[in-house]
Order: sequence, then structure tokens, then C-alpha cells
Amino acid sequence: MSKLNVLYNVIKTMKEQTVFEGQVDVELKYDKDVLGTVNGTFLKDKENGRCEKEREVQMGTEEYKFEHEGKMKFEGKGCAEGHGHGFMFHGKGHGHQGKLWTRA
Repeated sequence: MSKLNVLYNVIKTMKEQTVFEGQVDVELKYDKDVLGTVNGTFLKDKENGRCEKEREVQMGTEEYKFEHEGKMKFEGKGCAEGHGHGFMFHGKGHGHQGKLWTRA
């Protein structure tokens, strides 16, 4: 089975679930240097209309650093039913906060 087919089956199964949650930890490397990390947790409950997402991103070099932390929480049937706006794009106007480039 191809990698694309496996990915399709995973996404299809996740869409059919009423509740799913997980954690993502990614380390970005170039050769042996660590360029950044991305950590996050998520929860989506279609029955109760609850969505939660937390993330922390750290990237940069010795001269410049990028840090971003975000936490989003939604309650109500509209967010979980999927009316074309998607789970990942709820950040606008929902207490989205972060810190952009700063000198080290």
C-alpha cells in the first residue's frame, strides 16, 4: 500500500470519529543543527461541539529567535460541525496571541 493511500485512510478514519485527541511533537533539523521545535495538543468533540488546541513554536538562529504560544478553545455546535471554515482557521478573533521575532 502506498504512503498516500495510508494517509488517506488515516484522515478518512479521523473524520468518521466523533471524538479525537492527540499530541504532536516535531523537531526541525538541518544536518545536526536543531532549527526549531513545534509542540501541540488538540481535542475535537463533535458530539458536544468542543474544540481545544494548544501549540508552542520555537525557531531561529543565534541572532534571531521566533517564539509563539497559542491556546484556543471553542464550545458550541457550530465549531465542530464543520461549516466550511475548518478547525485550523478558528484563530482569527478568538484570543489568538503570540510573540514575533525578537533579538536574542
